Amino acid sequence: MFACLLLLIVPSQSVATECSKGCSSGCISDYTCKRSCSDNYDQDNSCLHCSMIDTVNTSKPVFINNDNDCIKSTNRVQKTSWLPEEDNIQELFFKEKVEFNLNQNSDVDYSFCYNKQKYRIGKWFKYDMDNLTTDVVKLSVYKTSSCENNLIIDITNSPRSSPKATCISYTSMNYTYNGREIKVPKVRPPKIENGEKFYYYVFVSVSQICDVKIEVEVGSNIGKDAKPFIEIDQEIVNKLHENLGTALEISFPFEAEGYFAYPVCFQTRMYKCILFTLEYDGNYSLLIDGTKSNRINLLQEYKSTENEDGSQNNECVYLWTGQRYGVLAESQNLGVMLKIGGSPNKRHFAMISTDQTASVELRISVICPDHCGENDTNGARGTCVVSEKKCVCNPGYGGDDCHKLCYYNKVWQTDNTNLCYFGAPGCDQYCHCTEGRALKNHFCITNECLSGKTAPSDECIAGTEALRNCV
Repeated sequence: MFACLLLLIVPSQSVATECSKGCSSGCISDYTCKRSCSDNYDQDNSCLHCSMIDTVNTSKPVFINNDNDCIKSTNRVQKTSWLPEEDNIQELFFKEKVEFNLNQNSDVDYSFCYNKQKYRIGKWFKYDMDNLTTDVVKLSVYKTSSCENNLIIDITNSPRSSPKATCISYTSMNYTYNGREIKVPKVRPPKIENGEKFYYYVFVSVSQICDVKIEVEVGSNIGKDAKPFIEIDQEIVNKLHENLGTALEISFPFEAEGYFAYPVCFQTRMYKCILFTLEYDGNYSLLIDGTKSNRINLLQEYKSTENEDGSQNNECVYLWTGQRYGVLAESQNLGVMLKIGGSPNKRHFAMISTDQTASVELRISVICPDHCGENDTNGARGTCVVSEKKCVCNPGYGGDDCHKLCYYNKVWQTDNTNLCYFGAPGCDQYCHCTEGRALKNHFCITNECLSGKTAPSDECIAGTEALRNCV
């Protein structure tokens, strides 16, 4: 007898695994290296993180995460405090432009402002603020060559003798920005040792390694002449009015935009502000809703007048904080929510934040047409309720503007010719059938229902279950 040898051939499947750049020997599964990680990477087998940086011995190299690739640099700035030695700091002078390059051979350091990428290639500057004759310093920082990474500018007014520095200005612009003018009030620190000069220290850096040319120049500014981030005019509002229920969504990127000031409505400390204007007139209200992000945000309205020298005087009109109290704190999101009435004059607003990295979103929409009939000569028809974002109508009234309902409480309040029952399926707020339905016996019937069939919105066939309208 012959033994039979049965060969079972199973087709193999090739499964691709995700492997980090730091894994030179290949992966046995997603982000799990077969052996050790490459140099410059933390030996945790995932090879996703750069090697730890020795924070005590500053002569040791640093490792920079550059698009998930860890780059080793020996150009670490030597320092024993938050500020490097004077040899590593270039002084800026009024109206004198400085050009410099940042690339893989540049110094690597960290600054006093928080950044997810702590160590970055960058350059230190300082400016003697006692030479500034105005109340605002203007720092112009622009790229003159392309770089796909963020351009970051950190500013402090802390003196060298301070044990730690205060980040009074943080700006991070993505690759779509060539640069901008950063305006910061002249703020003398509370303590400066005798004989110590009053400097603003600046650290200009990029988020990852690239070869980029940058220009820096110091100027001055009189007062607050910051331009609005967005101007909401009559044309924009008209479109919102024509499409009730739609909203204009505006994101205020405090990381890249805004200016630093003491807001006129509360001048106890400096904040970052982004301005916008509103100019519209109409028989309705505009809702400004900042509750989407569920965080406290500050909004002020102010009046602005221009002086002969071009500076501005600002006067506080109102301040909203977005805080909730009592029962509202449990049921509603944090954030400003207010209605603005129409006016023939341009109105000025400022979004304000203590978090210089925040992105605050506002939704602008039209609510309460005809002001819900609050001023109707025959008596109020309803009330505009901000928390509801719409009219709350009195009995017998309804719709967007609290008009008199054609059909209410099983009674016709108007001539019912060619009208449907308000509240019935397919019947709009003016007792007219919506598109795709036909009027029959004051009901709005789908074409399918009329032909003895059913539409997706129908619940039964006409004539069954004692119903004539398929619902």
